[in-house]
Amino acid sequence: MKYLEIENNKGYYHLNSKKTEIDKISKEDILELVKILMHEKVFLMDEFSEEKLQHGVHKIIYRNIHNKFQDLKNEKDSIIDEVNQDFQEAFQKYS
Repeated sequence: MKYLEIENNKGYYHLNSKKTEIDKISKEDILELVKILMHEKVFLMDEFSEEKLQHGVHKIIYRNIHNKFQDLKNEKDSIIDEVNQDFQEAFQKYS
């Protein structure tokens, strides 16, 4: 499923089968999307494009969210490995 999308010169996010303009995103929505990103194998997003995204506010918000989500996708495996290692160390310490 595509979670961030550019359509008709505006940015949108998809959450709970609902498509919403990106400028309406809340911190709770961002947290939910991060949870999905971390748990799903596939998290699709339209690439940021100055040409496709003409709405000024949408451009700023979409670019920032897309970049942060892309960074998180790139670091996902190392974050999960680090958390698992920390958990294993704590488990051994308190067993």
